[in-house]
Amino acid sequence: MVGAAERSAEDGEVINGESDVDQSLFTGEPKPVSKAAGDMVTGGTVNAEGTLICRVTATGYDSKLAQIIRLVETVQGARLPHSRFRR
Repeated sequence: MVGAAERSAEDGEVINGESDVDQSLFTGEPKPVSKAAGDMVTGGTVNAEGTLICRVTATGYDSKLAQIIRLVETVQGARLPHSRFRR
């Protein structure tokens, strides 16, 4: 259950309730997105109003946030050709 002004702890599917969810952490989109039964929510997003009952679909290492972190770490550690200093 994700109450008003609460952050979703894990990725999940809404099974009951309707609300607007702030997904700007992932999408950069300034406006909240409407969510209802059958829609997916991502861990770390903020429920603006109302209450959402969600079924957890991914936690920890399998979550979208963890996947993004791994991708960023991989890219930061890569020696890309254009990033080398040339004289």
